[in-house]
Amino acid sequence: MPNAESDRNLLFGILAFQNAFISREALIAAMQAWLFDKAKSLGDILRTQGALDAERYALLEALVRQHLKQHEDDPAKSLEAVSSIESVRDQLKQIADNDLHASLAHVSAARKEEEDPYASRALSSVGTPTSSGLRFRILQPHAKGGLGQVYVAHDEELHREVALKEIQGKYADHPESRARFLLEAEITGGLEHPGIVPVYGLGQYDDGRPFYAMRFIRGDNLQAAITRFHKGEKPNQDPGERALAFRKLLGRFLDVCNAVAYAHSRGVLHRDLKPGNVMLGQYGETLVVDWGLAKLVGAAEPGTASSERPLQPSSASGSAPTEMGRALGTPAYMSPEQAAGHHDRLGPASDVYSLGATLYHLLTGEAPFADEDVGGMLQRVQRGDFPPPRALKPEVSAGLEAVCLKAMALKPEDRYGSARALAEDVEHWLAGEPGAAWREPLVIRTRRWLVRYRLLVLASAAAMLTAATCLAVTARLIMPGRWFTASTFVALLAMGAAVIYLSAANLQARWIKKVALCERERAEDRGTLALDLLWHVVLARFRSVDEFAASSALDPLRSRAGLEELLANLKRRGNGHHG
Repeated sequence: MPNAESDRNLLFGILAFQNAFISREALIAAMQAWLFDKAKSLGDILRTQGALDAERYALLEALVRQHLKQHEDDPAKSLEAVSSIESVRDQLKQIADNDLHASLAHVSAARKEEEDPYASRALSSVGTPTSSGLRFRILQPHAKGGLGQVYVAHDEELHREVALKEIQGKYADHPESRARFLLEAEITGGLEHPGIVPVYGLGQYDDGRPFYAMRFIRGDNLQAAITRFHKGEKPNQDPGERALAFRKLLGRFLDVCNAVAYAHSRGVLHRDLKPGNVMLGQYGETLVVDWGLAKLVGAAEPGTASSERPLQPSSASGSAPTEMGRALGTPAYMSPEQAAGHHDRLGPASDVYSLGATLYHLLTGEAPFADEDVGGMLQRVQRGDFPPPRALKPEVSAGLEAVCLKAMALKPEDRYGSARALAEDVEHWLAGEPGAAWREPLVIRTRRWLVRYRLLVLASAAAMLTAATCLAVTARLIMPGRWFTASTFVALLAMGAAVIYLSAANLQARWIKKVALCERERAEDRGTLALDLLWHVVLARFRSVDEFAASSALDPLRSRAGLEELLANLKRRGNGHHG
């Protein structure tokens, strides 16, 4: 079984490390190599890499067999019995593999120091006293992540609920983990933008463990909203209602792009953008959260004209650089260079890729990469091996698919130059305008031009057909011949009349729409103009106001309140004009 093999490999590696047969670096390197060739044992990989000679390999194999024998030949029980591996556990946890994480869960599972203190801290108080007592009183657990855990707390000073995030107890004594937690707090607090959760304060417990308080967001995340949208698809659903819901989701996505663009202007990369890290408030708020993997690039994004200086947190000076070759983030949304562990190549384009992957999820209801082991997923990410959105959802707009695929291009230089450029292309699509990612077919461009200049087109067509009709009549009168028949004359005349009628009807509809808008707004300074305008329309097409009221021109307005009052005012206006 895969889990048993993973447990045995981890047991072999732990015993080799604890007996000083291999170094910490050799263990991490061997475990990462094992992800890509699980048919080999960890011992064989260590021998191939030169970290373990044949004699020590034989000794370790014998030691592993004896260890298993003492624990009913159950690798999971053997892992539970080994002594603490705190000095190497964090680095092993950073290796993205579900089998390895499941095996790590067995190690020292029953040890007291590994017990979860998360649910036992309710009703405690933390923070610096301001008048009497401590500022934040913890009420209940709320959420838990890889490094920190979040509680709902009460701010005793300002009498409001806040989210209080603290570092987990098992990481509290690790200098690197603590530095990363403090950096997250300073970065989140330093990025003051409507799309980034505000921080209210940073502090520490009596034992030195850090915490920070921030706004408590009531609502869902973007992932839940996307899931509801796609699950709510019904055969008989009103297309207008669904289109409106889709445009609202795209509006949220634009908010995320703007928040990320601001962070880039301050020299900060998020590195873990995904729908689950976007909170949606109940009153239109869109907030990017979880900046735990944020990276300072030291300079603002090229081409930005920000009035704020690049962010320079004081805690960043003591933080250790990220190890090369380690993939940090969420595999389904991370960029190829991030999946390959090339952290020196990360830049704004890496976050743009993650935004594109988020847009992919929004369009299709699915992540670009899923349903496989993490190692295989990372390899697919590096190859750019994912189906286009329209392969999953044919109804996805070709224009939006092009935007998504450009943002998720394999090479950083082929993506959008900034998160703002990505947002602008989506805005163009929402406005019905062409974007930079997709060259529209001639048919679509022609249709857009006809819609934009429909009055000019109709007037030109009417003029051309009228001229053709006049020429045909003239030819009939002065140059009779068999080539021109009465039916040709009637057809041309009918076409000209039809185009002229359509032009007049279009103009009439536009006038009536303007009049109805003026009446609905009941603007006192526009009322007289609206009645005058409508009166001229009536004079042009109808003999009286009564005939106008009985015509089909007012059918769209029959159910509107105030129509009778409008007609009465129109009659009075007509009497006044006749007078």
